[in-house]
Amino acid sequence: MAYVATSPEQIRAIFPIVGIAGPQPRQRADLRAAIINVITVGVIVSRHLTKSDQLASADPAEVVRLLRPSMLWLMAQADHNGPR
Repeated sequence: MAYVATSPEQIRAIFPIVGIAGPQPRQRADLRAAIINVITVGVIVSRHLTKSDQLASADPAEVVRLLRPSMLWLMAQADHNGPR
């Protein structure tokens, strides 16, 4: 089973591991939500409907591993106003 950070503290602890600086001030939550949505829908469509060779044959855990850093970064932006 994959590890999923669920609290702000867990997400902050992951930042150094995945090589990102950490949350920035809250900016454009609507745009970040739209980007998360587009990424998610794009992966689903490419993998299951159009059956893109690379994505359709990829191990789901590998897809999650590759997407996790950017998704966590986008989600963390909406949850924080910087260190508490």
